[in-house]
Amino acid sequence: MQVQEVMTKKIVKIKKGTTLREAAKILIKNDITGAPVVNEKNKVIGLISEKNVFRALYPNYEEFYIDLDIIAKPNTLNDRLKNIVDLKVENFMVRDVISALPSDSLVKVGGIMMARGVHRVLVVDEKDTLLGVVSRRDIYPVVFKMLLNIK
Repeated sequence: MQVQEVMTKKIVKIKKGTTLREAAKILIKNDITGAPVVNEKNKVIGLISEKNVFRALYPNYEEFYIDLDIIAKPNTLNDRLKNIVDLKVENFMVRDVISALPSDSLVKVGGIMMARGVHRVLVVDEKDTLLGVVSRRDIYPVVFKMLLNIK
């Protein structure tokens, strides 16, 4: 079975320059866990996921190392959040986007997802034009049914 048979063609995109707050709203409103980030020419420049947003909201290892009580100080954390939520998605998105062709097999793409630890892969044509997106939810049940002979 090929990717084109299970991919989602209706794609929610997030424009370059969108704030982290707006990106989170888009993900929630559309009940999705991630979306491609596109430039002015509608070309994919990255991918923003709920995991990226969540990571941005909390201090990283270095910040904890500098101030171990950072979470315990409500004002410090609130000030941090005020400064972060209006930053642009380009600061938090994944730039190394993994893509697949519509003709790629589900087993192959599922394996790539597993090896790379990603939840979604963008589907593009030979010219890198965005055609759709395929997620683990799209692939894994089909692969399980095929490989484990589940009806």
